[in-house]
Amino acid sequence: EHGWNILTPPKKQSLWRLYFEKYNDPIIRILLLAAAISLALAVAEGQYVETVGIFIAIFLATTVGFLFEMDAAKKFDVLTQLNEEQKVKVMRNGAVQLIPRREIVVGDTVIIETGDEIPADGILMQCRSLQVDESMLTGEPITTKVMQDNTDAPAHEAYAKNYVMRSTMVMNGSGVFVVTAVGDETEIGKVARTSSEK
Repeated sequence: EHGWNILTPPKKQSLWRLYFEKYNDPIIRILLLAAAISLALAVAEGQYVETVGIFIAIFLATTVGFLFEMDAAKKFDVLTQLNEEQKVKVMRNGAVQLIPRREIVVGDTVIIETGDEIPADGILMQCRSLQVDESMLTGEPITTKVMQDNTDAPAHEAYAKNYVMRSTMVMNGSGVFVVTAVGDETEIGKVARTSSEK
């Protein structure tokens, strides 16, 4: 009903666009200007060796930068896929099971402990000395989570104390929460979608 617990990746740029973006680098622009001046002098003097050398340097610099960026993007995609396969503890049919993070669904009961990355958004049902690093979403490095009957956040806080969010880290303690949002419907998913639309 709610889809896989994965974030939609941003739309990829074409390879040509990625390559030509390398020419926006200030150093490359300076080299292009130098190449143009050198070409003008070469036409007058009939000596093209320096001009050819500058153009070769520009081509090598942009191509090498492009290839490194492509390699980094491929490695990032592999890491992202591995992260979605990371095992998470959930309670299903009265027993604790380990399932891939992407298979979590709304309504699952998830167990979190120190060192875990929270796999989805949800409301805490139990917690003990639970502290969560929410800096990637709220700017607050450590937030202490507590049990509350009222799930509404106080006016001075962005989120309720008993609400946990995907991609934040458990720094201390443990807890059990019921999943209320997965994938793009999580807070981090909404932030990613908003930033990609701009």
